[in-house]
Order: sequence, then C-alpha cells, then structure tokens
Amino acid sequence: MVLLEVSNICKKFNSKLALDEVSFSLEEGRILCLLGPSGCGKTTLLRIIAGLEAPDKGKVVFDEIDIAAIPPHRRQFGMMFQEFALFPHKNVFENVAFGLERQRRTPQEITLLTSQTLDLVGLKGFGQRKINEISGGERQRVALARSLAARPRLLMLDEPLGALDRALRERLILDLRSILKKVGVTAIFVTHDQSEAFTISDFIAVIDRGRIEQIAAPETLYLRPKNQTVARFLGFNNFLEGIILEDGGVQTKIGVFYPDSGKGNKDDEVTLLLRPEAARLIDALTQPADNETIISGMVQERLFHGRNYHLSLKTETGLFLTFEVSNQTPPPQKGKPIRLAVGPAGMAVEPVSVKEQK
Repeated sequence: MVLLEVSNICKKFNSKLALDEVSFSLEEGRILCLLGPSGCGKTTLLRIIAGLEAPDKGKVVFDEIDIAAIPPHRRQFGMMFQEFALFPHKNVFENVAFGLERQRRTPQEITLLTSQTLDLVGLKGFGQRKINEISGGERQRVALARSLAARPRLLMLDEPLGALDRALRERLILDLRSILKKVGVTAIFVTHDQSEAFTISDFIAVIDRGRIEQIAAPETLYLRPKNQTVARFLGFNNFLEGIILEDGGVQTKIGVFYPDSGKGNKDDEVTLLLRPEAARLIDALTQPADNETIISGMVQERLFHGRNYHLSLKTETGLFLTFEVSNQTPPPQKGKPIRLAVGPAGMAVEPVSVKEQK
C-alpha cells in the first residue's frame, strides 16, 4: 500500500531553486534513501514532508490525506538528526521517554514502551546512565530509540551517522536497517554516502540540483544508472563514446566491447560505461574469454586499498581509465605496461546515453 505521495514539489530560497518538480511515492514498511551531494535539496525535501517548510508548489499526501494544513507535531512523524539533539541533563531513559511524555501517555505506558525500545536498539540496562557517560554509537542508538518509542507512522533520518567515524558507521548501518525492518516502520533516510544508501535502503532516489535523477532498487541503480549524472555520483568514471555494430558490439577508440545488456540499433551513438570492478589482470600470454575485450596501457597510479588495488591507466589513444583489481595478484608498478580483460557483466550501454537530458 502506498503510504506517502509527494507530487511536483518546488521550493525556492532567495530566487535560487532548491527543489524542482520532485515527485515520488513510498509504500508502507519500505525504506527510501535520498542520496545526493551537499546542497542538492535532500534536507529541504525532508523538512517539507515533516511540515517544517512549506513548498512553493506541489503537495504531500500521507495515507490518502493532503497534510498541508496539518502542523508538524500532529503528523505523527519521527525525525532523527546527525547531531542527535539529546538532552545532556536527562539520563538515557528520560531522553527516550521524552516524546511519550509529550503524547501524554500514562506512566505505565511510558515505562513499558521506553524499556521495550531500549531493548530493541541494544541498550537494555542503559536507562539510568547519563548521556556523557556513553559512547557516540550508543548515543546514536538513544536518538533512534527516542524516535521509535513514540511509534511514528513515518520516520525521517537526516544524515544520522554523519558524526561517527567510518568504522562505527559501517557497523551501525546494518543494525539500523535490522531495527527498522523489525519494527516495520516506513522510513526516509538522507545521506551523501553511497555505501550507506546501498546498505540500508529498499529504494534509492538520486537527487542532483533539486531534481530526482533516478529512483530504483540499489542493485538496479548500480547496474543500470539512468544517465552520466547518476553514474558519476556512484563513482563511475570510465565512459567511452561508441557506435553500435550489427552484432550488438560497441565500437570505441580502444576496441569493440560486448555488453550483456542494453538497447539500441545499428549505428546508434552511445556511451559505454565500464564499471571499476569490471576488469581482471592478465599477462601477455593469456587469451581473453569469449566476449571479453583487452585494454592495454601504462599504469599511471597504483594504490593499495586492502581488498583491492586502485589502478589508473593511460591507453595508447591517450584515454585515462580507472579500475579496482583483486589484491591476490599485485598489478604492475607505476610506469609499467598493463593488460586487462573486461567482460560483458562489467559494462552498460543503455541507459547511459551520450545525449543526456539536461
């Protein structure tokens, strides 16, 4: 069942367009991630849904009701911010219970719901601890518990892990998805971090300059980016202009490639995307597999990234490409020749097109 419908939202600040005809729908129990760079309009969109900002145009419908006239405190939405906004003079239990007290719940209900929620987020027994006595990750869980305790119909999380170090974020993001799914709450998660978006979401909306460029499930978004704006934000930088051949291959300046998916007709001009993990290192004697294409060049940069090596190479035509290759076979050093094989699964022709819609 569709719970939230956002239609044609526009918003300007001092004549600058922050949101431009934004529309999407969200089914009950699903997690949608708003993904985009700083200043793209993610937080503005969240504030409009929450009722903290009014749109210049468009409407927000929740459970089939236009909520424009409903004040924020009556929308039964929860919000969680990057800075957590916890009360330092209250202990953990009192912080989580705050929203329930505002709802005028009975003392018995407050005690039960607060205890249940602390247990849910892994903080059983933490109720009497002071906020300054717990870690950053534990404070994040307290903030989540406070948002969930009031049983919101929609939970909005604005960069909730941004203040934590990367190792802690990577551990907590899995817990966060598990908790949200266990509760069954419908949620909108705002982030500029692709790995967070892919881990937590059911669907991702990529936003750029106030417009939604693409909404898709994480796997679809990665394998089928709609255009170069989406692809580049996902970290893809290998784009080759080419022409579709009669056999479905794509003729480029560095060879013919055979992607395993895509649309187009003979002689269509397209852009071929080569994903960074698409290549495997081979030596001069190794023959490529069927439909693999050989890329040769000189190593410009070799960086060790733990599981992978990050490689930058320059082809004989002067084209620069970047790939991530396995650390099991160390690649050549900087300045040395390299030979890579790229298979069909690592390519995409459609819908990454040369002539993008602007």
